[in-house]
Amino acid sequence: SINLSNPEWTPFWVNYKMLKKVIKEIQDPTVRPLTVIKSDANKNNTETNNNSSRNSSNSSIPPPINEGSKGPVTPKAPSMIGHSPGEVTFFKLLRAELNKSCTFFDRAIVEFDIRHSRIKSAMSYCSKPGSVMVQDRWSQLAKALYRFYKDLLMLENYAIMTFCAFSKILKKHDKNTGFKTRGAFMTNIVATSNFADYPSVTQMISSTRSLYSSVALKLEVEGAGDLHRDERLFIDMISKLNRQASDINEEETADIRQ
Repeated sequence: SINLSNPEWTPFWVNYKMLKKVIKEIQDPTVRPLTVIKSDANKNNTETNNNSSRNSSNSSIPPPINEGSKGPVTPKAPSMIGHSPGEVTFFKLLRAELNKSCTFFDRAIVEFDIRHSRIKSAMSYCSKPGSVMVQDRWSQLAKALYRFYKDLLMLENYAIMTFCAFSKILKKHDKNTGFKTRGAFMTNIVATSNFADYPSVTQMISSTRSLYSSVALKLEVEGAGDLHRDERLFIDMISKLNRQASDINEEETADIRQ
């Protein structure tokens, strides 16, 4: 998806690798290395006895648990999250990624609204006899609609994949740390974000399809072709990708509700 989208969007995808790395570095806040404390009564012991005692004590100290390691993880109370620096860091970064995604999507919708209005105005001008100088005005408009429609589908893909990224990284977090945060965070925060529900984008996609159908009829009357084969294949590929991603999101949502 990242490779297919506009290169300008690259920094605004969820930094999944960074969040995954933070999860691996989180230590279990309930496990702390113990300190061997010498009592006054042991001050006069020989060095050999001190070493033996120290080694014996240290051997009983369990090593800190790496939450990214394999094996069962004991469930933990949500109140313990604030006591773990690693958890605090993870959720600060997660919030920052969410804000980045929401800001990008808001600005993208504004930009697409402007493009949509411009294309509708172009359609209106092209429909007036003698208002456009170029002879192939419908072919040019068809190209503009194709580019706009392709970008709309990629914006929809961004929304779907971003939602999926937050769900998956929280699922990984809970599996590795023992906390149960995914359901609440996805339901109360991510699901209320602008990329989780985007009626304006859906409306523009529908409108662009309708506009293109009208232009295709004009091209047919003039005996001109519409989209080239490779353009159709690209549109079909993105549409299929979005359907598959939507199916994954539905599975993720169903899993959250369980």
